[in-house]
Amino acid sequence: MAIDQAHQYYRAYASKVTRYILLKTNDPELSADLTHESFARLFALLQQKGGVEKPLAYLYTVANHLVIDHLRSHAVSRTDTVMPEDLHVHEDPLADPALQVMSLSSIERLHDVVRQLPLRTQQVFQLGRIEGLRYKEVAARLDISVSSVQKHMAIALELVMRHLEDDR
Repeated sequence: MAIDQAHQYYRAYASKVTRYILLKTNDPELSADLTHESFARLFALLQQKGGVEKPLAYLYTVANHLVIDHLRSHAVSRTDTVMPEDLHVHEDPLADPALQVMSLSSIERLHDVVRQLPLRTQQVFQLGRIEGLRYKEVAARLDISVSSVQKHMAIALELVMRHLEDDR
């Protein structure tokens, strides 16, 4: 009985499910494979439960999940297909020693500027800009008001910007 019903559903819905998958994947072979997998799962359900209330809706749902699963697994494996000779495209631009020296000297200049700030302003700058805390978190950590954090940060940023402009 389940086999006859599965054949009937296949004749009625296979082309619709295949087109649905083809629209999502643009791959005829994959569409055929996932269509057959969708019907295999429908057949298993028919054998288990004896019937399905809305077979086309069930098939579309299964097909959609199979497409999503395929795309996820395909996306993960795509990183394996990069040829070694193509890896130069993904090089770190800061790997150049000259750029590293320039970056280090910029960081050293920034440290020198920050060291000129009053201690509390240094702490606010460190927590807010370097460690990435929000003003409210900085205020709680240093036991000061949020408006004090804002004032200290404004002083620090003004001095840093002034020195950066002087370096140009």
